[in-house]
Amino acid sequence: MSFLDHLEELRWHLIRSALIVLVGMIFIFVNIKAVTDKIILAPYAPDFPTYTYLCQIDESVCMRLNQATKDANGNTLLSSDNIILQATDPSEQFTRAIMIAMIGGLVLAFPYLIFELWRFVKPGLSPEERRGTTGFIIYTSLLFFTGILFAYFIVSPMTIVFLANFSISDQVVQIWKLGDVISLVVMLCLAGGLLFEMPMLAFFLAKLGIVNAQFLSHYRRHSIVIMFVVAGILTPSPDIFTQISVAVPLIILYEISIVVVRSVARNKAKALAKANAES
Repeated sequence: MSFLDHLEELRWHLIRSALIVLVGMIFIFVNIKAVTDKIILAPYAPDFPTYTYLCQIDESVCMRLNQATKDANGNTLLSSDNIILQATDPSEQFTRAIMIAMIGGLVLAFPYLIFELWRFVKPGLSPEERRGTTGFIIYTSLLFFTGILFAYFIVSPMTIVFLANFSISDQVVQIWKLGDVISLVVMLCLAGGLLFEMPMLAFFLAKLGIVNAQFLSHYRRHSIVIMFVVAGILTPSPDIFTQISVAVPLIILYEISIVVVRSVARNKAKALAKANAES
């Protein structure tokens, strides 16, 4: 195929991807109230499932949750203080609805987007490379959604509990902007989805010869420190249990990445040996 033919092929891949994302956006926007109340704002309610397990680990969390009050609309709030969700701009609710619809559409369409990417790249791969990337769509999608669920059920609640109950003065009344409240959950979930793609990133970097298992193993101790720093950024709580619960899965993903890179190196060696034998 010529360069222009490649561009034409890419254009159709992008068009199909955009249409699927648009369908997802429309679905989310039509059900925006249910999505906002039942999903986006759910971690701010004290009856969120994660808090049941947190209470079994730390009784102080239960005490804070049991002191939860209700706002003017009868919505149950997380803090012992009266946290009020406030839209400070006339268009804030509409713009946030558009943001939720856009990001939700991308998340729903993620497996198809990966499928279109695979269809575009596949013709340029050799038979051995195609066999080596079997399950690419499944593994990539599984890691992405696992990261989102981890951030939604683990990272977000822990972050919210800390922020809702941290106070520098008893005279401060917490009035949270709706946009910030929504962005906190959405961005943490997206960050979790992307962080869990670490093994897939390592796979492609190993394919390109940029990293190897020796390099990753050599910097393992450095990576552990970085993981705890990332965990501290994602969860501002000073509780060591919170940071460990976030850092440990990231460390496990790093170890999985080392295994993946070693597997790529073995496959490369086998392919090279086979080529030499045939020649």
